[in-house]
Amino acid sequence: MDKLSEALSHNSSLINDVSNHFSISNNLMGTLKNVESNIPENCRQNFYNNLESLRIVSGDKSYCSLNAPVVCFDEKSLFLADNQKFSSDYNFLDAFSEELYHELLHIASTYYVVDKETKKVHGYSGFLSIREDVIGSDSEFNGLTEGFTQYLTAANTGTQNSNYDVQIGCAKELVDKVGIDTVKSCYFNNKLGIQPIVDKCIELGIDLNYMYSLEDKCHVDQIQHFANSEEVVHDSVHTM
Repeated sequence: MDKLSEALSHNSSLINDVSNHFSISNNLMGTLKNVESNIPENCRQNFYNNLESLRIVSGDKSYCSLNAPVVCFDEKSLFLADNQKFSSDYNFLDAFSEELYHELLHIASTYYVVDKETKKVHGYSGFLSIREDVIGSDSEFNGLTEGFTQYLTAANTGTQNSNYDVQIGCAKELVDKVGIDTVKSCYFNNKLGIQPIVDKCIELGIDLNYMYSLEDKCHVDQIQHFANSEEVVHDSVHTM
């Protein structure tokens, strides 16, 4: 059994979540494998760990701010995707598949830390500014994180339903400057912070404030995810 299948087999709650949803159950394994193929091999274990406690829910999206790792979908959109509804210019199943891919990339690029004092989980997602110091560090790059997430989503799903055009453009510019491998190493292994990008900028003679200037263009508010202490957290999650 491969690691992806093994992680799924340990998550009976996730299997139950998707059992009544055609759009999820028919797309989940293929989407997970697609996401996995984009993750550098040395960063995949975090994805497998998160997958073991992942929940996919529909309805009130405030649930996502309380529990991690959780993906939440709008009930109406999910219903339309399950029933393969179409409008003249919108395929809800394709749109759902794109959203699923985007959110699973977030799961793959989030490092969850349990705070012993508050008994909450704090998810550190995507690009972080501080090298090897996830605990206590905040992301200053939420716009670029969203942009690169959708950049990978568009490249690997073939769909273009995005509200992140500016952010995607900034992510593409960063990739063009320092290379996709360097960007992926920071996105999927954010315990490194943005140090690999900084190192590449030094090598190429690029101003060290370059990434901050791109983030300024993105103008996206910071989003932080918390989980309450009652949610089951995988044993491999680190403690503060």
